[in-house]
Amino acid sequence: MNRARRLARIDPGMKWLPAAVLLLGAVALARAGDLVVVHVAPYSGPGALVAREYGAGARLYFDHVNAQGGVFGSRVRLVSRDDAGDPERTSSEAMAAASDQPVAFIGAVGTDNVKRMIPALEKLQVPLLGAVVDAAGVSATRDAYVFHVRPGLRQEVNALAGELHALGMRRITLCAGDSANDSPADVPDAAASTIVTVMRCGGDAGAIVAAARAIAATNAQAVIYAGPPAEAARFVEALRAGDSFAMIVTTSAVDPRLLTRALPRAARSWLAVAESVPNPRAGVHAAAAPIVREFLATREADGSEAPVSRESLAGFMTAKVTIEAIRRAGENPSSLDVRAALDDMHAFDIGGITVDFQRRERLPSYIRLGIVSSTGAVLN
Repeated sequence: MNRARRLARIDPGMKWLPAAVLLLGAVALARAGDLVVVHVAPYSGPGALVAREYGAGARLYFDHVNAQGGVFGSRVRLVSRDDAGDPERTSSEAMAAASDQPVAFIGAVGTDNVKRMIPALEKLQVPLLGAVVDAAGVSATRDAYVFHVRPGLRQEVNALAGELHALGMRRITLCAGDSANDSPADVPDAAASTIVTVMRCGGDAGAIVAAARAIAATNAQAVIYAGPPAEAARFVEALRAGDSFAMIVTTSAVDPRLLTRALPRAARSWLAVAESVPNPRAGVHAAAAPIVREFLATREADGSEAPVSRESLAGFMTAKVTIEAIRRAGENPSSLDVRAALDDMHAFDIGGITVDFQRRERLPSYIRLGIVSSTGAVLN
């Protein structure tokens, strides 16, 4: 019901309205057609670069859709809210966003932040898409209102084993942590014939060094490290000290820049990391993914200054899934309509990367092995 009609109901005898009130009513009607998507993320603080680039990528896609007429004639409006990386603020900002009547949230950053946001999602009945968490965080934040556009830990380990096997490696060890959040509950079935040895690598410094020495003694060709990120450098250094020259592949939970900074130069060789978002700066290799070509072409066509980075591409990808869900939800959808459309989304191809929300265990399909330089940069 528009503003003028509400005022008329308050005073049925009202025969005229001031011009200012009529103008407010017109603005309200114009905004009523907007479909609001909210990005609660650390636009200030240590995580600001990630949040801003992700938001820029999402805005690029939403603006592109709006320029083509929107969705069923409605504009999609992206609203950014700064949580400064504080999980409590993530929750409070999500609740405060209720006044915008969002149809979806996107891109919350950090596992603890997403966990703290879940009660707000459930209370508001609004889905969250494309959270920025690592593979372990995907598993730790499962909820009926959370839709991940990144793979979980089991999917990463499985894919990494397959990539190593395709490179001709047959002696592969999975180095798992001590807790369920650090490692897969068990070796994925598809990788069981590829991963020869599974060893626990978490614990105190002595246990980590002992595990590294035991792995070195097996003459492994490759080691998939799925242990705690904080212990990764200690493990890598100990493995190299045991004269092992195995390729070490970490899950996406480990930041390769932080890992290489913590290692002596001699231990920085033959490292790789799981990549769940293509690198749009990697030239021909990355452009093989249709979503990268679409991102770069949209950016050029729209004259956008959105950064060319994995973070902005992740935002672009999430926005594309969000728009597809809104389309499937029909005209003037509620957040529950959008959530229902997401629940029914089966094998949707974002552009060389498939998401399937009908079966939550079937997470996005893109996982690649990224070679890490001695400075921590991913080269492909």
